[in-house]
Amino acid sequence: MSIQRSRRFGIGIFLWVAVLFVIATWYCAAVSGGEETDPPDLSQIESPYLLEDNRALFPCDDGSYVAISTEGTKRMYVVKLWRTSSGWEVRLSASLRPGFRKAFCVDQNLYFFMDITDVLEEGSGVDAPAIQIIRYHMEDEQTQARIIRNAVCDYDRTCQVESGGRILLVHAPLLEEISDATPVRVYQFDSADYVLSPREELPQFPEGGEISEPPAGSEPSEPEAGQTLLYLFDGPISVSELEDSYTEHTGVVRVTGTDGRIKTSGRVATGDLMEVLIDGQVSDRAVACIPGDVTGRGNPSAADTQFLYEYLTVGCYLSDAQEKAGDLNNDGVLSTGDLLLLKEMVWKKG
Repeated sequence: MSIQRSRRFGIGIFLWVAVLFVIATWYCAAVSGGEETDPPDLSQIESPYLLEDNRALFPCDDGSYVAISTEGTKRMYVVKLWRTSSGWEVRLSASLRPGFRKAFCVDQNLYFFMDITDVLEEGSGVDAPAIQIIRYHMEDEQTQARIIRNAVCDYDRTCQVESGGRILLVHAPLLEEISDATPVRVYQFDSADYVLSPREELPQFPEGGEISEPPAGSEPSEPEAGQTLLYLFDGPISVSELEDSYTEHTGVVRVTGTDGRIKTSGRVATGDLMEVLIDGQVSDRAVACIPGDVTGRGNPSAADTQFLYEYLTVGCYLSDAQEKAGDLNNDGVLSTGDLLLLKEMVWKKG
């Protein structure tokens, strides 16, 4: 009799443990949001930062999402989305322009390819054909950019990004027609150069759309001599003053503006490429950075304070040279402190 009671008691305990296990499992899933696994539906989210064109969504390793959208070719927003108890929270991460022509997601990085002729033209007043490649880090939300100047690109032919930041691109100098014989140029985004230079060229790809591999035993071409660095001046300087500073040296200095044209007069501006030539060969090069000149006009003005303010409030794009020019307190970070120093600089100039 006692044995039967013991068996019944044991069975009862087993059943109660099973029921409690099921309840605990259900509760944990509910608390952790396990029942909601679908990604956000961008068409159902109202936000001024979700533009109407070219919408795309990418998952992040931390469970959040990154969404990109454009207004044609005018501008582009990059936003972060988090799941909350009341829905999806949307926060602007970066505001870029113009809109991208091609976008890729590789190694938790977004790569945007775009033409920036009109953007550079606004700052310089002249045509400035150029291709810009922006990399957006999905984890830390930082953007970096590199520029290929004075070139046109075929974005539909072998335009892609591979793991490690290796970029394949078909482009040619302005006024040169791109054909099937135009080689595929290979870039490495992590180059220290401000202006990307091709490290090697692949043969033209055959009919069928796939690129050919380099012939066996072929070696990549050597990078151009010298390395492009950022050079911070003490203040505004003219082209003639810069040229005079090299009279005691054997080299000749050449300044190329962001429009791809050689400057023979006027001011050296942030973003200008400076090269030292010895016997006609480039021996050294650097990109100019004028303190406070973030718009590339060569002299700090109210336009620079407005541009830096937009960067700090909505995250508009600044190149490496612009960031260095705007970092007036030299702490390596653009902040309101730099903006105040820039306003004081412009005010003193009158």
